[in-house]
Amino acid sequence: MSDQPIRDYYGSGNISPLVDDDLLAASILSPNIRYKQAAQLALIKKQQKIAEAIKTDLTLTDRQKQAQMAALSQELGQAKLALFRANSWSAIQRIMQRADLAMAQQHAIGLALKLQKRQAQASIRQSSQQLFLKINNDTSLSRTDKNQQQEKIRIEERKANQIIDQAQDAQQIANGKNMGLFKIKHQASLLTNFSQPDSFGLPKPFSLEQWRADLKGFFEKEN
Repeated sequence: MSDQPIRDYYGSGNISPLVDDDLLAASILSPNIRYKQAAQLALIKKQQKIAEAIKTDLTLTDRQKQAQMAALSQELGQAKLALFRANSWSAIQRIMQRADLAMAQQHAIGLALKLQKRQAQASIRQSSQQLFLKINNDTSLSRTDKNQQQEKIRIEERKANQIIDQAQDAQQIANGKNMGLFKIKHQASLLTNFSQPDSFGLPKPFSLEQWRADLKGFFEKEN
């Protein structure tokens, strides 16, 4: 049985860098086994190429990359199992075609970085506006107190927006947004009546250890 079908499938010399010719020429293996091994090696090479594209995609966060890599590995595993069960060249060919498409679909490019930045800054702005409203509606605060508290929030908002503006990839954008949201949330926790006040209406003490614990929990939730 000729090895031409596996070569024709990839065509134009594409099989050469994917499959070792010595493997195809191994006389001790049956044609069906050689087809399966050649197909499996070809799919592995394709999986590696797609994986590299995912790893270097600046539009994806680390969590998105991990999810896509996991899905890609799952598709390759399913294709390997299907190849093991295949009993004809036509079946192998169908498996390769399906696996080619399925693996390619696992790399979903993210939104353009400019759009991600706008969305991140919109989240920061929305969080700040919500706090401004609470401050304005707090009758226990003088106008001076309100202005001071709002300015502290504006400072954190400007810092976050600057970090987001300077971000070079999706993960840096997400980090800037999440840190900004956390700091604004933390700033709010220091404001009277915003941090579960005690019976005297004063905010409870906020320790450095608690700040670190809250920061860790916030990022685990948002990232």
